Amino acid sequence: MSHSPTPHQPAALQWIACPSDKLHSDTWLAQARASGFHVVLTPWQQGANAVAAIAQWANRVRRQRLVAALTVPVDAIAALPLVELDACGPVLLVVTPVHTTDLVRWSDVRARLARTRCAKLRWTALGVPLCHLGDWRPDVALVPPRPRSQPPECATCGLRAQCAGPLSGQIVAPLPEPVSNQFDLTDGALNDALLTLDSTPPRHFTLQQPMSPLVAEALARGQVYLDQSDKARLDDFAADLALLLPDGGDRWHAADHQPFAAEEALLLGHLRTLSGVVVDVGAGPIRYVQELAAAQAAGTLRYVAVEPELAALERTVAVLPEALSLQGTGEHLPLVSQSADAVLMLRSFNHLRDVPQALQEVARVLKPGGVFLACDNVAFGLCRSPEQLARAHAIPVAETPFEHYRNADAPDAAAALLAAVPNGFALHTVQSVGLGTSNQWFLRATRL
Repeated sequence: MSHSPTPHQPAALQWIACPSDKLHSDTWLAQARASGFHVVLTPWQQGANAVAAIAQWANRVRRQRLVAALTVPVDAIAALPLVELDACGPVLLVVTPVHTTDLVRWSDVRARLARTRCAKLRWTALGVPLCHLGDWRPDVALVPPRPRSQPPECATCGLRAQCAGPLSGQIVAPLPEPVSNQFDLTDGALNDALLTLDSTPPRHFTLQQPMSPLVAEALARGQVYLDQSDKARLDDFAADLALLLPDGGDRWHAADHQPFAAEEALLLGHLRTLSGVVVDVGAGPIRYVQELAAAQAAGTLRYVAVEPELAALERTVAVLPEALSLQGTGEHLPLVSQSADAVLMLRSFNHLRDVPQALQEVARVLKPGGVFLACDNVAFGLCRSPEQLARAHAIPVAETPFEHYRNADAPDAAAALLAAVPNGFALHTVQSVGLGTSNQWFLRATRL
């Protein structure tokens, strides 16, 4: 069950304001969903327990498969506790104008929103004219409205057919929900699948029906592994995991080869060919420090790390202090157009919230002839003993959040790239995931 990113073709999603006496009513939320509403708005009200109340409310809204949205007056943005709100996410922050908001004030707001990119917060504007938004691209677009009336100056504006205007009433493109890209199999029933172990060498593993779509997808690709470690958190797949291969039917055995090492070698080979300005989108913990540091020391490479989370960016600075480290996201790269010789998305593609916009940003910052390298992982299963599973589950959920918005494979990424930037890239390598490979795919393309 492959998830193929496609260009924006959003359907209008109706919003509804949540009355204060209904904030904790599951019945009201269920009725709202049944009535065709998709986005639930509630005003941001600052207070000692405001963030805790928002977290509780947002979880209740999401349980009803609705989008939780906070309306924030433009003048209150500077005081928002963004880091705390990010922990409540995913949440949509809806900026609303006040009568005193002018173009200068909106310019300040756009600059703040461009600088502030939290992992689980997304921004949009409601009832704001396009002339006020300028070149700021909200994370969630607004439906072109049919306003009842307009200020006189709007009559001659060339953007009036697309403008949200002061009376806009609809939102499109909901927040993407994070998804899991890993599941556990043990000798008890988990995720609708059951693993039985035959202890007679060679070891065999039997997977029994029924199973969830996530499990079925991983099995179809042969992406099931035996956890050979005593770690709670796996940090070296090549050493910690053994690939399982199907014998036929529902029996599996441990492979005698290790695919991770070979595929990492392929990626490293491509990285060693890079020179000039290299932008790493979603840099996080830099995995290839030696290759990058050596090239920087030789003067052949200038490494630029782009990372949304400040704590991760600070770790990047500590590991590679000579690099240029910038806070930002793939959807809003803080870089000049045609300034990069290469752009990397190394295990960050499936973390993107808006794939088409991020790929358009890649095309914007790449020079003609520049290289785009991407790799990421698809869903996989881990065969674990009850003891191993207990260690893993002892890690607090807050430290292991779902960070993937899709489990796209290389062909999905290639199709998304060609659709987002028609005639903009030449594909050179599209290495997919399949039987006998690891769960890591790879793509290389050149900007035309």
